[in-house]
Amino acid sequence: MDSRQRQNRSGDFELNSDFLSNMPSEIITKILVKLPIDEAVRTSILSSKWKYSWASIPDLVFRGVIIESRVDKVLLAHQGPILKFELDCQRTCEEAINRWLLILTQNDLKDLCFCFDSDVGCNVPSSLFSCHKLEHLELNICSIYAPQCFQGLKLLQTLKLY
Repeated sequence: MDSRQRQNRSGDFELNSDFLSNMPSEIITKILVKLPIDEAVRTSILSSKWKYSWASIPDLVFRGVIIESRVDKVLLAHQGPILKFELDCQRTCEEAINRWLLILTQNDLKDLCFCFDSDVGCNVPSSLFSCHKLEHLELNICSIYAPQCFQGLKLLQTLKLY
């Protein structure tokens, strides 16, 4: 019998919990980057090694029902660069978007996507233009106004407006 498995009373094999604890960090990261951020955060309960592993994922994708306080907590607990931030939802508070952009401008953000499903849309704050490393920008049902002193996003390669 493999040392990572044990047989329970019904004869089924179970993975030993040490298997999760002993998994290499590189494998944990590869698993976590494939999960939506909400699911990645939930893996914190698997073992002490997994507890904050989600906090270094470079791509943060939020879809569906967005609870602003959860996004706040994820952004504040995040360690390392945030290369991609995607928000795909019905609607969210413009004040929250401004708060998140202020955090994102302090990172190496390269890919930003705001997609709103409602007809109401959203006014994206001009703090977006402080994301100097931005390479890809996608805005769906958004209004945005560049400040007069705006010099351009010099690294921008892709712009999608819907």
